[in-house]
Amino acid sequence: MTIEEYIKSLNLADEVKAKAVENLKKMISDNYVEKTKFDEATTAKANLETQIKERDKQLETLKKQLEIKKNLKAQLNNCKKKTKLLKLNTNRI
Repeated sequence: MTIEEYIKSLNLADEVKAKAVENLKKMISDNYVEKTKFDEATTAKANLETQIKERDKQLETLKKQLEIKKNLKAQLNNCKKKTKLLKLNTNRI
């Protein structure tokens, strides 16, 4: 049912009907968003939330890779120290 149909069903005077329709339309346009705009905003929000989830996954992957890199770097440093010690011991012999 449209606004006009609803107002007509109230059995009001024609002047009052016209004014009521006008006032209701103004109130609705001032206080509410059109459904298409609401749907667009909802879709955009859902897309942004999906992008955020993807970025979060990427960040977690990068954190894991960084931890692996740190561990490998520590292992490399240990190997270098051992090699250095072996060279010193080999030179002494």
